[in-house]
Amino acid sequence: MVDLLPMPTSIQSGDGYLRRSKENVSSEQVRAPGRVLRAVARLPLAGFPIEVEIVESTAEQPRLNDSYAYGLVVSETGVRIEADTQWGALAALTTLTQLTSDDSIPCCAITDAPRFQWRGLMVDVARHYISLETLRRTLDAMGYFKLNVLHIHLSDDQAFRYRGTSYPEMASAEHYTASDLAALVAYAADRGVRIVPELDVPGHTTSWLVTHPEWGAGGEVSASSAFGPHETVLDPTRSELMDALGHIFGEIAEVFPDPYVHFGGDEVRSNEWQGSAAIQDYMRTQKIDDVNGLQADFNRRLVSMLGRLGKKPVGWDEILHPNLPDNVVIQCWRGMFGRDEALRAGYDCLVSAPYYLDLFMPAGVHYRYDPEATTADLAGIDGQLRNDSRFAHVVGDIGWGKGFTDYLELETSKKGRVLGAEACIWTELVSDELFDRRVWSRMPAIAERFWSERKVRDEGDMYRRLELHHTRLEQLCGVDAVIDRDMLGVLGLEALIDMLEPVKGYTRVLGEELSSARKEGRDGTQIKRPYTADTLLDRVIDRIAPESVATRHFVSALEAGEDTTGWTSGWREQHRILIGLLSQRPELAELEEASRALAELADIVDAGGEVSPALAGPYGEYLLPAVFAVSAHES
Repeated sequence: MVDLLPMPTSIQSGDGYLRRSKENVSSEQVRAPGRVLRAVARLPLAGFPIEVEIVESTAEQPRLNDSYAYGLVVSETGVRIEADTQWGALAALTTLTQLTSDDSIPCCAITDAPRFQWRGLMVDVARHYISLETLRRTLDAMGYFKLNVLHIHLSDDQAFRYRGTSYPEMASAEHYTASDLAALVAYAADRGVRIVPELDVPGHTTSWLVTHPEWGAGGEVSASSAFGPHETVLDPTRSELMDALGHIFGEIAEVFPDPYVHFGGDEVRSNEWQGSAAIQDYMRTQKIDDVNGLQADFNRRLVSMLGRLGKKPVGWDEILHPNLPDNVVIQCWRGMFGRDEALRAGYDCLVSAPYYLDLFMPAGVHYRYDPEATTADLAGIDGQLRNDSRFAHVVGDIGWGKGFTDYLELETSKKGRVLGAEACIWTELVSDELFDRRVWSRMPAIAERFWSERKVRDEGDMYRRLELHHTRLEQLCGVDAVIDRDMLGVLGLEALIDMLEPVKGYTRVLGEELSSARKEGRDGTQIKRPYTADTLLDRVIDRIAPESVATRHFVSALEAGEDTTGWTSGWREQHRILIGLLSQRPELAELEEASRALAELADIVDAGGEVSPALAGPYGEYLLPAVFAVSAHES
């Protein structure tokens, strides 16, 4: 049984094993360039003779079109790796690491190459600061699962995380310096990962305008910790703004050697543009018909500036417009329809819509969506989700097949390409402490979708391998992807907390009141969201994983006809324990309804009775997914 993740293109099992030598392997036995030797040294490969042959090994940084293909042969006498580039050799070493068990590697021959050139993870460091230590740990894990692009979202309304020399006053209290980021770029390259920076303009710029209100389209701007789109926006008609952008993006271009720079362009509010007489005069003078045209005019000038800096631009799918230059890469997040519109208009694109990790969706849901899925395939998967009672509480039309917006009619020229895809972790509800669990509980499954052939689709086998590699991930990278054990030890409520999941979609970040308003079609503009960037993320809901591993194990036991009384007795006992704790720990009262429901489920399972899916909740921000499993098993 093959336990690799992602699955390689082909693998032929051999007879026997390569045994680890108790003596140090001499330098003659590991022949490779310096970067590859460093990888051998940090991975648990000591004692195995490894020979590496690389066709091209001189590049300092990985590039979009670089090959990650490799061949790997393990015999009883040693390992031979052949790769086009050092990046392919690094990928081979991670495969070898995954094959290693204790002191042996099974003999085999593997041929492998990624399906997509761009296999990314976008990390929002603006809503909550993510430390350099966590980013380095993230890069370790990215290398292990053969991801090759870290996209860092450096600025948003809440913070500006880069301290430059031109405008150092813009930097938030927690930020990165140029030397911090240069070191991170080098660290990433040693793992075969590119780093693509993003500064989001002209919207999501409250943090810019707090220190430089003269760049804005409105008046004075106050610092904001609120989430959701803001009205503040840059004034694209100001020449001093364009000069400032030249300096800021110029510094970013020097710090990050990758050819690509992301300039955002999403969720731009136009009220300030429409209310400014100067901006309206500019639009008339330039014969710009509407605010979409005004943003397109700004984008065109910014893209030209990035070109003079030697950079290739990337933007979110809102920037699609007839006047957008054709060299821009479109990152599609508002449904897969954006992908199709971009491709038809000749733009290369990245697919992100089905891979938003902040939505708390199960790994299996992300795994079903393919970056190149047909319209019919997407409609089928969307239909499955809409009919899945696990997601009945989610506000809005669940699914990513069509999208939730219309695009301007675009000229059709050349055919665009899907360069690859990126998962995204927006950090409204993610602190540095919580980051690993939110990302790596499900990201390895998405990494397989980005690397492996499309025919690799066995969801059950993916989950089996995912659990194995969660253990390896903690051992190798210090990433605990499943649950906060310290919290469980203090509470003594494992039987309850193991079975809980957070509500899905944007339900948490919107809050119950706003979610209800949206669901009922009521005006929710005056309803405050329950979270801001200042909210402490220290409740049980914050510390549980997005997906309950224990529930999957219970489902397996149920389907196998095993005795489940060990489960149900724990479910009853947890409720007694919780009730006893409430006088000392009143903050745990938010668990009481879910706790009572789990005890009730125990009685139903033991009695073989019927269970209503409604018993799953939501209970505030909590779900009991085991209820859905029992209900499905009965039917």
